[in-house]
Amino acid sequence: MRPFTFTSDRLRESRIWSIALVLPLLLVAPIMDAQSPPGSVESGELEPVGDEELEDFVIAFISVQELQNEMNEMTDERISESELDESRFFEINEIAQQSDSSDLSSIGDDELAEYREVLEDLIEIQNEQQAEMVDAVKAKDLTVDRFNRIMLALRDDSELAGRAEEVLEAAVDGTGSAE
Repeated sequence: MRPFTFTSDRLRESRIWSIALVLPLLLVAPIMDAQSPPGSVESGELEPVGDEELEDFVIAFISVQELQNEMNEMTDERISESELDESRFFEINEIAQQSDSSDLSSIGDDELAEYREVLEDLIEIQNEQQAEMVDAVKAKDLTVDRFNRIMLALRDDSELAGRAEEVLEAAVDGTGSAE
């Protein structure tokens, strides 16, 4: 059996990975709600995941992926609407991430102001999409913690990963009971 990953050609084509690497504030996994401080997802033994819960997880996962793709599109759109071209935006972002504020002196005031405005908008987009992701998880009667724990368990539990892959393929193909 091949290792389970929740990446597909469609997701690999998505620029979410490049944005997540460049803009750490826009990381979307694990999903966090207001009650979950960063780093609060505990690893450890996972209670058994039944077939119905696994289907709910997969449906929630698909919804979360769609929201991540939507967020990516909105992020791309916002960056392209700015006065900075995309490469310059990411160049400034890299400088901002790797240096102290004195290194930002090489960036013009107008560029820096535009960068900060765009970044604020991106954070707002991320926060709104994150809230929708939490809602998508909760709509399937899962807690955010349970969703994240199942996601983490998929890396280590080949049996669970195989079951999840079957449910995911059935859901994507429209041949399973997952909606």
